[in-house]
Amino acid sequence: MTLRASATPQQYKTCSKCRLSKPVSEFNKASRRKGGLYSSCKKCCAIAQLAYRQRPEINAVAIIIRAVRRRRPEVKAAEAAYQTIYKQRSHVKAKARKKRTGFTQDVFETALLFQKGRCAICSNKLDRAKQTHADHSHQNKKPRGVLCARCNIGLGNFKDSPELLEAAAAYLRNPPLDLV
Repeated sequence: MTLRASATPQQYKTCSKCRLSKPVSEFNKASRRKGGLYSSCKKCCAIAQLAYRQRPEINAVAIIIRAVRRRRPEVKAAEAAYQTIYKQRSHVKAKARKKRTGFTQDVFETALLFQKGRCAICSNKLDRAKQTHADHSHQNKKPRGVLCARCNIGLGNFKDSPELLEAAAAYLRNPPLDLV
């Protein structure tokens, strides 16, 4: 009678969050990760997921989505809560603008004051809460002014080329198929 070795001894893995050594059965499977398992145990993943869902901005978005689906009247209140949180994050937006366009918050505010709160091209009043764009040179990231969304997209479509813009203006003044 031969004795068979029992199943392989239980393997252990250390959780990256709680730093405890636990059996691999305590970890969720993740086919795209090295080793095929998540780095944190099931319990720590659940705690992290709960903390994520309790963040105010995530909670506000979830309330909006649920209310829209059910057509409930609390949509406005939830949207107001989200807008409040979004406005509190204006420093994040300013930091991203600085990295993307070279506009510091001071330069942006100064440009808005100099332009009297209006678009530098079409002179429409700019709504700070909505679409204000920091226009800059793509060659050296030098700030040029603050534009509305339409004017900014228009410049982008014409590849910031004065020649193309002049050709477009000439076309509008004298269209080739002027049938009127």
